[in-house]
Amino acid sequence: MRDWARHQNWTIFIWLLILVLLAVNLYVFQIHVSKSSGLLEVTVLDVGQGDSILIKSPDGLYALIDGGRGTAVMSQLDQFMPFWSRKFSFLIATHPDADHIEGLISVLADYQVDEVLWVKNKKTTEVTDELAAEVTTKSILNYELNADKDFRLGCCIDFDVVWPLPDFDSYNEKESNAASLTVILRYGKLDMFLGGDLPAAEEDLVVASLPPELLQVDVLKVSHHGSKTSTSAKFLHLIDTQLGLISVGKKNSYGHPAAEVLQNLQNEGVEVIRTDEEGAIQLKTDGEKLEVKTRNRLEYLDLKD
Repeated sequence: MRDWARHQNWTIFIWLLILVLLAVNLYVFQIHVSKSSGLLEVTVLDVGQGDSILIKSPDGLYALIDGGRGTAVMSQLDQFMPFWSRKFSFLIATHPDADHIEGLISVLADYQVDEVLWVKNKKTTEVTDELAAEVTTKSILNYELNADKDFRLGCCIDFDVVWPLPDFDSYNEKESNAASLTVILRYGKLDMFLGGDLPAAEEDLVVASLPPELLQVDVLKVSHHGSKTSTSAKFLHLIDTQLGLISVGKKNSYGHPAAEVLQNLQNEGVEVIRTDEEGAIQLKTDGEKLEVKTRNRLEYLDLKD
């Protein structure tokens, strides 16, 4: 009887060992696949009435631009990041509004974050104070950005900071949108304009500050959830984009996206995809072609030279 029990124990041990080895092999395989895909992945997360954009570099590094309101971002990250990935190279807070940065507090609490990148602004709220306290408590490196301070994610994802300009002086307490950190993400042929809640007047200043060839973008994250205060017909004509992504909540009280903005986009022949209609929007590219995926669609676009 004792020998039989010993045999049973050894059998259980061997099976457990096999399962552990299989799990380790699967983990290593998935890590390898994740880090060697050769694709840039950009996902406009479905966080309701807010903004949050997840970025994965071809070499497997992650960054997050804004975090939406509340904790909605956490379930989205669980869906679009593998369970073993618990690290961000950096978080970007485009401006102090809660519908852009509140979720970053939860991200800082649950993930390892190397750096936080943000823009100077006088506006402070309970949310901005809590975010700053979390950054300080965890001794996370943080940097204020402007158009003199471009940066990179991983091997080859360049972030060209185009706003605010170094001498921009509209950091007032009442209107923080005008100082929204704005970048053009570049990888291969892909150029993607990401402007937080940047208003039309500042969009015009961005256009005026850059040579035309640097403003021909393939993808536009439509500013301010499609508010009528952004995305003018003039701006759309000059950036010559083919795809407009709108992060917006269902039946929101602001009336976003505005009818005139949708009309501006239609007049310029821009294809529009909205999170309130199609959920999260996933983009994948090798720098030559762009895959666009939502729960309702899968399509492929050629990127401009």
